Amino acid sequence: MNILSALATQLARQNDESCRLLDAYYEVLYPPKGPPQSADADEPRAKISQMCGTFDQNIIVIDGLDECDDMTDEVVDNLIQIADFSNGLSMALFSRDHYNIRVRLEEKIEAIRRAAHTEDAELYVIAEVDKRIRTRQLQLASADMKEEIRSALVGKADGIWVICQLDYLCDYAHDQERREALSKLPPDLPEGIVVCLRVNNSSVGVQSMVQMYLHFMAVADPKLTIAELRQTVSITAIGGTLDKDNSVPEYEIMKSLIRKSADGKYFVFAHFSVREFFEDEKAIFQTAGIGKYWAAQSATNSLLATQCLKFLQMDNFDRMPDVSDQKIAVIHQRDETFPFYRHAVLLWIKLTKDGLGDAEILKLAKSLFHLSKPKYFMSWYIEVLKNVMYAIGIGSRFDTNNETTIQAWRVARAPSFKPLHMAAALNLLEICSFLISSDSGANDKLDATTLLDLAFTSILSVPGLAEMSGKKDPASRSYDHWKKPALTSSWLGNNDD
Repeated sequence: MNILSALATQLARQNDESCRLLDAYYEVLYPPKGPPQSADADEPRAKISQMCGTFDQNIIVIDGLDECDDMTDEVVDNLIQIADFSNGLSMALFSRDHYNIRVRLEEKIEAIRRAAHTEDAELYVIAEVDKRIRTRQLQLASADMKEEIRSALVGKADGIWVICQLDYLCDYAHDQERREALSKLPPDLPEGIVVCLRVNNSSVGVQSMVQMYLHFMAVADPKLTIAELRQTVSITAIGGTLDKDNSVPEYEIMKSLIRKSADGKYFVFAHFSVREFFEDEKAIFQTAGIGKYWAAQSATNSLLATQCLKFLQMDNFDRMPDVSDQKIAVIHQRDETFPFYRHAVLLWIKLTKDGLGDAEILKLAKSLFHLSKPKYFMSWYIEVLKNVMYAIGIGSRFDTNNETTIQAWRVARAPSFKPLHMAAALNLLEICSFLISSDSGANDKLDATTLLDLAFTSILSVPGLAEMSGKKDPASRSYDHWKKPALTSSWLGNNDD
């Protein structure tokens, strides 16, 4: 609708008759004595065709069709219909060559391939070669070899994938090997990706690491820093310990596919087409051996949720001193050393908002909610509770006296609190069923609060947590129950330390 609205607005600015047509349509949508009316795509599309009829000739130019994300197909179909039903209309559409766009337009519009000008490609290649020579990534024996590289990358490769091709050449030992490699440059994007990955002969662990790096960079929300990303992909099982010795390094194995951001905090894809390739199911599965790297949203969400649950149950978090001051120091140290922790606490809940249907995720969630209340469960529970307190205004992230953390720990120590209470408050049906069948009493109350009260209230309904939990409407009716003193005190009790 944004594109159709922009087209209608531009046409209305060109002559009075077209403007009157749009004004009349506006009155229909926003009548003076009635509620606003909604419009589907058919009406604006027909109105644009009518407005085009007020001109002898119309020329519409639209760039970036491929940037419409999930709406791309609908946008292209609407533009085709405008072109079909408008008189005197010429249309130029610019886009990268995506299959879904091409198949819709190939019978309607002549395709013209645009490539980089040779002069531009040549300047870019020379600059990239010189940079690698300065940093000694590329050590050439003669100036002739430099000229051969320039000629091959500008001519044979048409300036495409220069960075990846150069990194590929840097791996060879001497000029003769590079000369032979120049005659075998990957001919297209898929082949270039395969060459750049260079992991299919590596260990299963390395392949898994590369898969997670690429998937989480493409999908993770919020975006993870390099430190957070490295911690995310370093976890292999529950109960492990993460330290400098076993943290995944910044692997050279992907150096052609990813780069550091300008501020050095994030990994970014070396080129927009890299991300697009890994998100393109058709392109991925047309290339043998790289299917595992397809960054499908649902599969990536499950993989990230799995890593979150493993991370929360590391041995690093299964210890906590009894003295309050020491607890605070341990929490501060944890947050500083493990920045991914603050994401993992709520992120797995968001990623499993449709249920714990994945067998691996369910197994990990059951482990987190163990009846024995392991310390890693209590640490996680405290962080969730602190976020609730921040959201409902009875705690502050900027509390220098750590009162929010101390109060949360008091609640956690309540003798009546059980993992089942937390599962009910999060509406985790599978975990509730598991805990009840594991001899956790279904009638056990949290002070005076029943499981049904907790399930109806739901932590997920607290404004400020709705987005993280994946809910659309933060104004849930159950938020009113958080204002009731009896229920709030059950969660945020005033037990003495």
